[in-house]
Amino acid sequence: MARVQARGWNQQDVSVCLTKDLSAWESGEANIASKQFNFEQIKRFVPQETDLQGEVNATAWASWAPNAKPELKVSVSLPEGQVTQSLDAPITLGWNNITLDAELENDNLRSRWSLDLVDNGMIDGQAHLANVQSNHQNIDGQMGILDTHIGLHQPVPG
Repeated sequence: MARVQARGWNQQDVSVCLTKDLSAWESGEANIASKQFNFEQIKRFVPQETDLQGEVNATAWASWAPNAKPELKVSVSLPEGQVTQSLDAPITLGWNNITLDAELENDNLRSRWSLDLVDNGMIDGQAHLANVQSNHQNIDGQMGILDTHIGLHQPVPG
């Protein structure tokens, strides 16, 4: 059995923490949070023609046990940021906020997301995947697009 007391690890402004004590073996429960993970930290893994600015914050809770289906709750948020792809003509996509929440419970996965784009409206949605361990899966979902400008979606002349 592994036992780890709640604690945080820091590097620069980034923190990754167990928010509650962890006892894990065949069964367990984990509570994890990451705050202020700046995309500058992964710059060397991103293609040179891509400039990614911003940060991500996330929390996760997971529970597992023998003869029980695993459970999971995840929340991810990206405060203001942008990505620029340098092609013949650079393309920049900025956001005010991006959120994603997902929950796995009783073999059902539910998710909700929202992208608040800089000067270009909002895209949000939800999806549900019933019986995630089945070989025959269907995804049910909805997406909403509000006040976006079609120019954002036009191909770049090359």
